[in-house]
Amino acid sequence: MKLKQSLNIAHVLNSLTLIVFIISAVVLYFQAQSTSQIHENISSLQQALHRTTAIEHQFFIYRNRDVINKAHKAFDHYSQTKLALADNLSDQPSSLVLLEQIDTHVKEFELTFFQLVNLQKQLGFNENTGLRKKFRQSVHALQDFSQQLKSKEFEIIILELRRREKDYLLRIDEQYIELHQKELLRASTFLNSDNSSDYKNGLTLLNNYQDAFYTYIKLRDSQGTSENTGLRGKNVVTKQLIEDKIDSLVVLINNHLEASTQTTLLRTLSLCFIAMLISILISTRALQRIFSTFIKLSETLAYIKEKNDFSKRVTITGDDELSHFADQVNDTIAHVEELLTKLEQAQQRLIDDAKMASLGNMVNGFAHELNTPLGVAITSQSHLRGKLGSLKKDFEAGTLQKQSLESIINDAETSLGLMESNLNRTAALITNFKQVAAHQQYDERVEFNVYELTLGIIQSYKPEFKKHQINCTLDIPENLLINSFIGAFNQFISILLNNSIRHGLTPGNELNIEITIKVVAGILHFRYCDDGKGIEEELLDRVFEPFVTSKRNRGGTGLGLSIVYGIVTQKLEGEIEFQSVLGKGITMYIHLPRMDYRTEYEEG
Repeated sequence: MKLKQSLNIAHVLNSLTLIVFIISAVVLYFQAQSTSQIHENISSLQQALHRTTAIEHQFFIYRNRDVINKAHKAFDHYSQTKLALADNLSDQPSSLVLLEQIDTHVKEFELTFFQLVNLQKQLGFNENTGLRKKFRQSVHALQDFSQQLKSKEFEIIILELRRREKDYLLRIDEQYIELHQKELLRASTFLNSDNSSDYKNGLTLLNNYQDAFYTYIKLRDSQGTSENTGLRGKNVVTKQLIEDKIDSLVVLINNHLEASTQTTLLRTLSLCFIAMLISILISTRALQRIFSTFIKLSETLAYIKEKNDFSKRVTITGDDELSHFADQVNDTIAHVEELLTKLEQAQQRLIDDAKMASLGNMVNGFAHELNTPLGVAITSQSHLRGKLGSLKKDFEAGTLQKQSLESIINDAETSLGLMESNLNRTAALITNFKQVAAHQQYDERVEFNVYELTLGIIQSYKPEFKKHQINCTLDIPENLLINSFIGAFNQFISILLNNSIRHGLTPGNELNIEITIKVVAGILHFRYCDDGKGIEEELLDRVFEPFVTSKRNRGGTGLGLSIVYGIVTQKLEGEIEFQSVLGKGITMYIHLPRMDYRTEYEEG
């Protein structure tokens, strides 16, 4: 019997149970609609609460009036979703009580949030409003006065005062307040040492600055300098209460809905089971054929997926619709196998094309860098050969003069010097290129003091630092020992220093370099920064590529940072980040998670 005939008979039998299914479906439909609506309302309430409690974080990121407008909308939206959910919980009094508790906490959160907003309005949303404007004006007035007073001592005091001020505003550490107060006392003592009108005016400006600064700090402390202090800390507690309550509400509602649904399902399924039992007994024979067929299909497809072998085929005997379907599946698998073969061929061609393009770019860059020094060397050689020809001609003719000989010797020395310097430059370029291309191996692992190594490298650059007015500060634990490749560390630190000297200097300005090494959570963090020229924005994404340089045709090869990248990621198995703003210097972060380290007072 054809499968279609068997299914037709089963269809007639199933029609007899349709009435039972319709009744059951109607009941379940209304139950599902009610449950779905409540779940939708709960989801909307959770989203509204998330947006409402997240608005404070957005406010402290952007600190503008747009976020305040969004806050009003978020709180209004929450109220609407809360009312919508309450309407659907009329038969759940315990859930309504919990919902009202959540609403109370949300109102507390809202009140505290707008207190934070009012404090921000007093502080000012930008440098030209509120207390920030007053503080900024007082700072500028005090700095202008210090310059007009023409006292180096007072200028230094004011600079130290500003430095302590910025230290506190950046780090929020009470020790900088104490240092700031000491500098205020020094400035006040200096201005009180003279009773002239200028010094009295300066004392007034100093008092204005002091009042503005400490009022600014007081308002910031009221807001909270972190998420766990001040009004912000209060909202953190309230937010946690809201989250706990909403979780409890969700559990309570779900338990109620689950109990109600189970009761309804138990009743409807009992009726359905009786009606379906008769139909199943009659349909079993047809379904056995269907099940066995699809099991074979599933096994075949699972085998193809696991083994990635598209030569496998479905084997189903018979002359019905399912056997025809199996033949179609086999045809589809064969077609997919053919397409995959073509795809692999196309993929391989794309890989080969990408390799050739990458090789072409590298060769072009390398050839461009070699062209200049080799061109100079060839020109010098040609010039020297011409001079030697003239010398030979004069010598054979017997007309060689001392003056001509001296001139030729001087030209020869100059040409040989040019050839030597440019050939040395070519050799250095090839060496660096080989380091980029092959990631050459460094020395074996040894244990060394990273502070002493870095200090030794800095000492070797002292003549360059004095010549170019470069200051270098180190923030490295003096007792930190690491077991790693000392040559790799030496090279990438030297490359970074060379880059700062070559690319970071600006005429007439000092260059400040900071090197920081810390171990946090078992990871060695290396930070290198300078306040030099920085790098153009369009070069940031390509800064670690070979031959990318801002000094093309002016001595720059563009291989330094590429070598650093290879050392960090390949040799040291770390990560590297690069940041720069044109005119404000560069900052590089290196994170080395696989570093073996200890301190000198620990047992080896």
